Amino acid sequence: MAQTLILEGNEGYVLSEILKLSDAQHPTGYLSNEEYTKYFLKSVKGVSNVRKTLAQQINDPTITNVGIIVDANSKGTKARFDSIKSTLTQYLPTVENWDYVASSPAGWVADVAPSFRVGLWVMPNNKDDGYFEHFLTELIAPEDESFLAAQEMLTSIQKSKNQRFPDLRAQKALLALFLAIQEEPGMSAVTALRKGLLRHKHPAARLFVDWYENTFTLG
Repeated sequence: MAQTLILEGNEGYVLSEILKLSDAQHPTGYLSNEEYTKYFLKSVKGVSNVRKTLAQQINDPTITNVGIIVDANSKGTKARFDSIKSTLTQYLPTVENWDYVASSPAGWVADVAPSFRVGLWVMPNNKDDGYFEHFLTELIAPEDESFLAAQEMLTSIQKSKNQRFPDLRAQKALLALFLAIQEEPGMSAVTALRKGLLRHKHPAARLFVDWYENTFTLG
């Protein structure tokens, strides 16, 4: 048995911290941190590389479970789902149980072929456009004063002529501002999780943990 989590970006360490804080078990066969980071996580940088890597996993007879995490961005969740389905149908003789259900908050998990399970999570929440930072800012308490301050700063920048980032990246800027004004300026998202500034017990995080536990064989 071999298992793989394919990530469009570099969010593996942050998501792994959510899993750790939630007491989720390591996937079977990857019990040490070295095995987990070196062999289980695959950060491939780009949706096209996600599809290439998925094809490689399909053609590896030892692989039994594959998880995929991509951003919806402005393409939407269905476009991402269809992209994965296209790869599955290209490389598998038949694809079972892989049908799109709109607004699926727990993501999609199915045994698409004998001894081959696939799970798909489309950031931020399997229904809305957006990306990883939308998921993370959802974990911030809305009444957090530093978050309110970050929102005010972002609004001020957007109203000025000093904004240098595209509007589509505003949520990245918001999260960066929030982390920049903590007691440790420029705090990492992993540290923010450990300090409770990003809440791993938030329902959005819990749904992600459930998806991970449904996708992989653990322990």
